[in-house]
Formats: sequence, C-alpha cells, structure tokens
Amino acid sequence: MLVEEDQYPTALEYHGALGTTASCAQAVERILHSRRELVSCVILTCYTDHHPCHALLLVDADGDQAIIKSGFTSGYGGAGPKGLSETLALLDWHGVELDEVQVDESVMRRVEASSLTLSDLEAVRSASPIRPQRLWDYILREHQIGPAHAIHGGVANSSSLSASSMTASPPWHAPSGRTLIEY
Repeated sequence: MLVEEDQYPTALEYHGALGTTASCAQAVERILHSRRELVSCVILTCYTDHHPCHALLLVDADGDQAIIKSGFTSGYGGAGPKGLSETLALLDWHGVELDEVQVDESVMRRVEASSLTLSDLEAVRSASPIRPQRLWDYILREHQIGPAHAIHGGVANSSSLSASSMTASPPWHAPSGRTLIEY
C-alpha cells in the first residue's frame, strides 16, 4: 500500500509524557540548558471534554523543531496550569517568541503518539494564531517576570516585582546556575 507524501511522518523530536506536567516542564528546561537557542514556541491548544490541553512546538535558531507533549492544561487551579504558567514564563524570560494555535483532537492524538505527519505540521504552520492573544492569561501573576510582561502590563502593574528582578536572573534560578521548577 502506498502512502501519500503528506502522510509521511515528520522528523521531529518528541519530549515529555502525555498528561504529566512535570516531565513536560523538565523537557523544556533540558532543551534550554542544552544551549539550543530557541526562537519560537507555538502553543498547540486542543479543547476536550474537560479542560483545554496544551502541547508545545519549539523551534531553534537552526530551524530544528521539537514537540513537548500535552502535559499542560489551563482553566483551573491545578498542577497542569501552574506548570504551563511557569514554563511559558521561563520561555518568555529567555526571549522565545510565543504564540498559540488551536488544533483538533486528531492532531493532538498524533502529538501524544509521537506521530505527527507532514500535513499535520503544515496545518499547524498555516493555522491562524489565536487573536486576541490569550496565552498571557495562562501565566499566573507570580510568574510574570519576563520581558514580554513588561510590555503586556503584567510586571508594570505588579508592586511585588522590581525592575531589577525582571532582568537579574531567570525564574526559579538557583545559586548553582540550575533552573528549578517545583511541583
């Protein structure tokens, strides 16, 4: 049986584990610690019966792409939304351009199965970004310290963070130089 060219699997890296926020957040941290210069992150949002689930499509300066599986959620006060908030704040702090697109459940299932096709990837690339941007709503107030939040009003309106804290060190920075995110 011949497979049409757009149904070929892609050569993406897949990181994290389905439904496990900590493994997905740690995967982003590992990529950042590997000194890969990430330039963009597209949040892949899928609405299911319960809460929205989110995966991430990361692109580095060489054009290489990585998928972080759907261990992130939003819309309630649990570990999934907190991990998404911390991860987006960390990416923002590192100057990664953030955007968001909506994908259907079949695409998210293939993300979770590490089996996106060329046509899936093209659909993500050509999808209209969600406007107005709601990705800033995913970042909890206590995590709003990156450069984009100064523009979007998160830091400028926060009396608990000074201008020096926005640039001094990345979020959850330990003296050893390791970035820490707790769950």
